[in-house]
Amino acid sequence: MTYIEEARQIAAQCWCDDETKHIEMDAMLAEAVAIRIAVWMDSAAEFSRNQEFYHGIVTQIGEMFGDAAKTSDDGSVQEEVLALRVPELVEALISANALARPAAPQAQLPDQKEENRGSSGGAPCSAASVSCAYCQQPILPGQPTVSDEWGESGARMHIGCSAADQDGQDIDREKGDS
Repeated sequence: MTYIEEARQIAAQCWCDDETKHIEMDAMLAEAVAIRIAVWMDSAAEFSRNQEFYHGIVTQIGEMFGDAAKTSDDGSVQEEVLALRVPELVEALISANALARPAAPQAQLPDQKEENRGSSGGAPCSAASVSCAYCQQPILPGQPTVSDEWGESGARMHIGCSAADQDGQDIDREKGDS
């Protein structure tokens, strides 16, 4: 407990209040109270650190929007990012990007399993029941994959999994890639 010394002082001060100064201090009771106070102080300090951390992230994102993230509802521009503005700016950006991008056509893929070999470079998987050589999760039809060129099996992996397979050797899922 980080704040135990401060908590002990606070607990001991309870016997100095006008209402309690006539009661003899019980050291065991004071220590029990101090421990509970220290736990609350540790929790409050952690909450404060987390709040500062996440507020910093929101502020960094807001800085990317420039004055739009610093403009109040009345139109005045503040010196600091207004954290409340950031989610609505991000939402507007996502909506604008979604409208600007046409929907990709969905290809009809066969249901039968086919041999899962091919070149690397992000070819979509068309096999119906194939698992990723790295994470063992199913590879869905149409999902981008790469070929395990290093192995002899020609197995396929999710693109993200192939990035994790840094040495191109067999992967021990328990120990990770080494």
